[in-house]
Amino acid sequence: MSENVDNPSAKPTLQFRSSPLSRFADERVDIAWRFAQKAHQGQTRKVSGMPFFVHPVGVAENLAAANCPVALVIAALLHDAVEDAGASLSDIQKLFGKRVAHLVAGVTCPRQLNETWRDHRHRALSALDSASDECLLLKCADALDNLRSIRLDLASQGECVWHRLRPKMEFAWYYRSRARILGSRLTDACGQILAEDFAAELLAVFGRSTTLPFARNRTPT
Repeated sequence: MSENVDNPSAKPTLQFRSSPLSRFADERVDIAWRFAQKAHQGQTRKVSGMPFFVHPVGVAENLAAANCPVALVIAALLHDAVEDAGASLSDIQKLFGKRVAHLVAGVTCPRQLNETWRDHRHRALSALDSASDECLLLKCADALDNLRSIRLDLASQGECVWHRLRPKMEFAWYYRSRARILGSRLTDACGQILAEDFAAELLAVFGRSTTLPFARNRTPT
């Protein structure tokens, strides 16, 4: 789930060969890259104006850096393709297998008709309680990339960023709520790496009150 999708003219695209994801021997990573790049063509990040595709790439690179399985990296590239770009889960299953399709389905939570922003986020938080461990890793990497983007936008544009998104306190409530759930369940090595980075970004954007139990004095990268 991305916090900021828009659809102005397309921006310059990223190159697979320059990404650390290119080190994976599984050819599905390259195929997923191209699938997601095409699905999100023309979409941009609402605040920065960067191609939206930088978000799924960032999520995938977060998972790769935490030494997560390749299926999670592939699912990360595709995680917004259904919810935000109209791709079908059946096509994803045909191209990438049941495990990847299951992961994408597990993190897809489209906003319902007439559903408020806060109600949608309450529903997304409730879904985390029953999510699989792998889906939690994917959701943590997703949240980490969104927070990192917000921090960089704040550094370049200042507090006016919140006028393009939502009021700061609403975002603080949502991400701290996610932190409480993720912090209670992400206990393996991959999860701790991601959650510690998430905690650092949460602290950098919103200040103290980070609730991840294993958050240490990490500096955002």
